[in-house]
Amino acid sequence: MLVQDTDAGPEFEPLERPITFRHLFTHTSGLSYGDRANDPVDRLYQAAIQRNQAEGIPLTNQTIAQNLPKLPLAFQPGTKWRYGLNIDMLAALIEIISGMPYEVFLRENIFKPLGMTDTSFYVPMENAGRVATVYGHVNGEQELRRIDRISPPSEMPEWTSGGGGLVSTIHDYARFAQMLTNRGEIDGVRILGPKTVEMYGMNHAPLQALPYGFRENDLYHAGYGYSLGTRVLMDVSQSGMYGSVGEFGWDGAFSTYFWVDSHQDMYGLLMLQHHPNGYYPVHQQFKQLTYQAMTGE
Repeated sequence: MLVQDTDAGPEFEPLERPITFRHLFTHTSGLSYGDRANDPVDRLYQAAIQRNQAEGIPLTNQTIAQNLPKLPLAFQPGTKWRYGLNIDMLAALIEIISGMPYEVFLRENIFKPLGMTDTSFYVPMENAGRVATVYGHVNGEQELRRIDRISPPSEMPEWTSGGGGLVSTIHDYARFAQMLTNRGEIDGVRILGPKTVEMYGMNHAPLQALPYGFRENDLYHAGYGYSLGTRVLMDVSQSGMYGSVGEFGWDGAFSTYFWVDSHQDMYGLLMLQHHPNGYYPVHQQFKQLTYQAMTGE
């Protein structure tokens, strides 16, 4: 683990405990994404990426799994929360345990059984016209612009990231969300056991790692803990919005948003194409209006 970065070089200390699957699921392992220029841990990540590029080593789930253990952690596992390459490491472990490439595992065990025919890591050229345009605010400008440089690849990429990169449709995403709402089953096809789905409705992050957030005083995630790769609502009043304890879900980099509320036997799904995520309070407004429209038991 990195203790501090000094003029003489980085100082490290040994780990007090090994990284577990729970740490990876909850982003409390100490792994990072390497995207902060002023962070000493991330600078070491960036240097490793540059070395691999210079040596012609491709970025894949397996090279990530081979290289991450050689890099220092940002903190002792289980003591803090930091968004990082945790889910990508889980994707690498899925490949090792199953003996299947990650994209094949997803297709055979989730996408095909659920009829998610338009979900993949790429969009074939014949479907390019169906891809929604991404809009956003470039370099902090107020004007809303098209961001044409953000588009999915036209063939399977070398790196099928566990942490992002899937392309999907409202229909496919709704099938996935309905399966979770039904406690792991839809149309006679069971993907997960009911008790497994119940685990998503519980906080699995260590209390010392909460509250978690992407920025200082992150009110967007107030009242939430962290479950198995998703946020989970622990305190409805603290969140400042409608909801139920145990509600879980996640949002994507381009402002997609979904949640599952097992207490109400419902899910919510919002598909936007805006970058950066959370620029407008549309997610909160959509969630509030959804619950306000509900009547009866």
